Amino acid sequence: MADVARLAGVSVASVSRALRGEPGVREDLRHRIEGIARQLHYEVDEGARNLRIRHNRTISVVVPHSPAAGESLSDPFLLALIGSIADALTARSYDLLLSRIDTTQVGRLCRDVESRRAMGVIVVGQGHHHEQLNMVADRGVPLVVWGAHIEGRRYATVGSDNRLGGRLATAHLLDGGARRVAFIGDTSLPEVAHRHAGYVDAHHARGLLPPMELTRPAPFVQARVERELASLLAMEPGIDAIFASSDLTAMTVVHALHRAGLRVPEDLQVVGFDDIPMVAQMRPALSSVAQSVEQAGAALLRALEAVVDGAQAPSIVLPTTLQPRESTRLAPCESARQT
Repeated sequence: MADVARLAGVSVASVSRALRGEPGVREDLRHRIEGIARQLHYEVDEGARNLRIRHNRTISVVVPHSPAAGESLSDPFLLALIGSIADALTARSYDLLLSRIDTTQVGRLCRDVESRRAMGVIVVGQGHHHEQLNMVADRGVPLVVWGAHIEGRRYATVGSDNRLGGRLATAHLLDGGARRVAFIGDTSLPEVAHRHAGYVDAHHARGLLPPMELTRPAPFVQARVERELASLLAMEPGIDAIFASSDLTAMTVVHALHRAGLRVPEDLQVVGFDDIPMVAQMRPALSSVAQSVEQAGAALLRALEAVVDGAQAPSIVLPTTLQPRESTRLAPCESARQT
């Protein structure tokens, strides 16, 4: 900027006002300054400008990951959620700063806000980081988390009605004739724990005791899911349905059942969670609980704007719906009447 000012014969402040389009600069002078800036390939450094004015339009979107668990950013639901956030930010003229951090370094969430690179943080995934997220919120970092509303939360959350989703999925299996429904998922994760609570609710609503020996903790990792399923089939030959806590888990289950010579849904019914687009193309097409991904981005941004404005950390719960398909026995129209 100093070079532009020297060649134009004006002050640095005049160059700054001209290039920002502020009033008070003669048009002929503005055109001359803009021409010199183009010749020098000069562009305004928005990051430096944000540091000076202590405000910006950048949102930090952070995806925690655990290398040890083999988690992948290629999860279709995760990608759809990030896309929904990006669309919402674009619609409101915000910039997106996307990063991925190790789950052991959640404290780094503070970095972009405290350095004024971003005005707030959206965390895609609550995981096992509840206390660390509370510590970040206690430092005054504007923070919104895609996850579950859990006790003791001091940060804003946006998430699906996971308990309702779990209840709908399990009720669908029970209404389709299943009596030994297994649950596969890592219940140490808040969202999966809520799905499992819905699994229990559906049994109780029908006067049944949920068979707790059929709940198998497995992360969203193919090899672990296959091991838990093999154990189930060997130790519990009477199971007739499986509620998988995610669609990727359910897809792994269906493929493993086929390899074991079992038919879906004739021998075992299977239902997943997320309703990612590819499950409708499977054979058999997978019944699944749909999350409101298209609403998620706007809801996360709305919550973050409220936190930035000083509101108490809000909690937004988005609806879940069951999408019955060929992997379960109950016809879609009949399922809609009963759930």
